[in-house]
Amino acid sequence: MKVSVIIPNYRHALYLKERIDSVLEQTYRDFEVIILDDCSPDDSREIIETYRTREKIAHIVYNERNSGSTFMQWQKGFDLAQGEYIWIAESDDFADPGFLSSCVEQLENEPSCTLAYTESRLVDAESRPMKKRMKGAYSKSSPCDMWDGHDFVLRNMLRCNTIYNASMVVFRKAAIPADKTYMQFRLNGDWLFWVEIALQGKVAHINAPYNNFRQHEVKVTQTSRTDGTGLAELLRLYDIFFSLIELPRRTRWAIEGRIIRHARRALRHVQNPIRRREIADMWHLRYPHMRQRIIWYKLYRHLFIPPRFIR
Repeated sequence: MKVSVIIPNYRHALYLKERIDSVLEQTYRDFEVIILDDCSPDDSREIIETYRTREKIAHIVYNERNSGSTFMQWQKGFDLAQGEYIWIAESDDFADPGFLSSCVEQLENEPSCTLAYTESRLVDAESRPMKKRMKGAYSKSSPCDMWDGHDFVLRNMLRCNTIYNASMVVFRKAAIPADKTYMQFRLNGDWLFWVEIALQGKVAHINAPYNNFRQHEVKVTQTSRTDGTGLAELLRLYDIFFSLIELPRRTRWAIEGRIIRHARRALRHVQNPIRRREIADMWHLRYPHMRQRIIWYKLYRHLFIPPRFIR
């Protein structure tokens, strides 16, 4: 078995059929499917059961109670997976038929490649393409950019999470981080997960949108923006990044200035004033020279020739 496709589902009955069908219709055929349901209160179970006897379905697992963690579901899938490569096909997204073949081709051709991913098109709740675009990795103007992992993280993953949707990625099971620190995050664990995998080898960035990333109201990112969870996690996340990646002092200051500026803007969206003050104090304690860092970030952009991730 070459690829294990993990479909972790929670409350996505409306999108499940399109998701599962898009996996089963892949042109690349050497894969197994693992469907995990985290005690969904909707009709997910009834839909999943219609696939139980279908070819490629290796496991269907229902939780008796909600785990409350996307990453716990990921780990459950990893434990069941028999494939050399893993695709986490999130239950509200769907893929073009050539998605798996394009990613597996890169992983097979380059043994040191630990992660291959495609571009994504944003679609709405009715699967219609949207005009909005997410911030992607810098392109080298080729059909597939093969990056050194460290350079990829430095140039792309420190400015934002350019691998913003798990459904767009196929990675080597052997490269799964052993420390499982990513599981301690509610929102940003995937960002750390991709960085730790990328640093182990090379990264293939396929410049074609074979993945469809659905935008709808039932998303963890919506609530985490207003309750401050994302900002609290971001503070800890960058501490980990700075421990993993050695940077020149002035470059690190510029990155700190960039994320501080982002945090100050994002604080406006935290609805509870007490929580807002609590998050602000956390950032001030960690970065007491906030104003100086922001000024340095602006100067760094204009006075030096910075790495592209500073932009």
